[in-house]
Amino acid sequence: MPNFFVEQAGTLNLFQQQRTPNHGFRPGQLGALHAVLAHFSVQDDPAIVCLPTGYGKTSLMMALPMLLGPARVLIVEPSSALRKQVHSHISVMSTLRRIGALAEDCPLPDVHLHIGRPQSLEEWQLLQAYDVVVSTPSSSSPDLAPGAPSDLFDLVIFDEAHHAPADSWMAYVEHFTKARFLFLTATPFRRDGRVIPGKLVYRYPVMRAVDEGAFEPINFCAAPIEDELDDEHVDQAIARAAVQQLNEDRANGFDHRLFVRAGTIKAAQDLVPLYQGLGIAVEAISSKLTKRQQEAIEERLITGALEAIVCVDMFGEGYDFPKLKVAALHAPHQSLVPTIQFIGRFARVDETTGPPTLIAPTFRIKEATASLLKEGVNLAQMIDEAAIAQRKRPAAPPLLRLRREG
Repeated sequence: MPNFFVEQAGTLNLFQQQRTPNHGFRPGQLGALHAVLAHFSVQDDPAIVCLPTGYGKTSLMMALPMLLGPARVLIVEPSSALRKQVHSHISVMSTLRRIGALAEDCPLPDVHLHIGRPQSLEEWQLLQAYDVVVSTPSSSSPDLAPGAPSDLFDLVIFDEAHHAPADSWMAYVEHFTKARFLFLTATPFRRDGRVIPGKLVYRYPVMRAVDEGAFEPINFCAAPIEDELDDEHVDQAIARAAVQQLNEDRANGFDHRLFVRAGTIKAAQDLVPLYQGLGIAVEAISSKLTKRQQEAIEERLITGALEAIVCVDMFGEGYDFPKLKVAALHAPHQSLVPTIQFIGRFARVDETTGPPTLIAPTFRIKEATASLLKEGVNLAQMIDEAAIAQRKRPAAPPLLRLRREG
């Protein structure tokens, strides 16, 4: 059977981005690719690569098979939304073509969106027809769906790999004994102290990405709130400021959406009528909804039928929808991973969107970052400094805006 990635070896252009954005690989992406190749040239242990949120892990998932030449790749995503999104990107090798690493008319791999659990050896063997399979632990973990041939995949890539210590993820490593494993993450540690299996072969610091220009300013808008106000009045002030910003962005010709972060599912549901009362078409999305209901809400958000979405931690990891440009922070995160993911969520930009804006009361930003700073987080320090500076001057200081790239 022809091996797509072996046949396409040599077609990948590994040149580094210079002065033109979205043209060539970023330095950290090239560093990661070479580090993984170096690791696998002498070791069989799983490789861990840490890149900043929004820096371009999807490009690595596309490029690495072109360099390693596996017969079949399994990409494991933590959620159905990411499974669908990554499948759509890899099916057309979107980011590699956009940055010029592959020709526009390049051959494309046969990529399978894996949904449901195989019930027999024959069903597992059907996956041999594909170059890449994009799945989730609930669909393909040997711990939950036994029976896969141990040599079915020879490269397994875990996205958002801080989930990897879970038993369902570890089962992949123990079962697919002939495969190479790559763990991709922005945060190679967990608050529960459990360790991602493998060796950290490359880490590209956030500050290095800032220095190279991978980040641009985000507007921080402090909601006009006094610390002593009760939660109801605080929420009202945040909502008014967020809707005002959304309307201003749209008046300036930007097709933006509003991303609202609540602390609990009940709080998210309670915020819906508040925003509806301000004239915004909005729905709350949570893990209590079925996957079909979640996908329907996502589709309405994409088409513009919804102007805003209220979440707790849904759409948190890796989800890429550049039109989410106004973020209303009603409840801060108290841990590093979701904070980084939240910033990365609305900060991604493309050619059709304007600058993103974070709206929150400064005292809540300070409460959140105070705990994060104990972990020595540079990104959290930037947020904290911006919030403090907001009190000292009327002009909005910069946070971070991720320049959208593969």
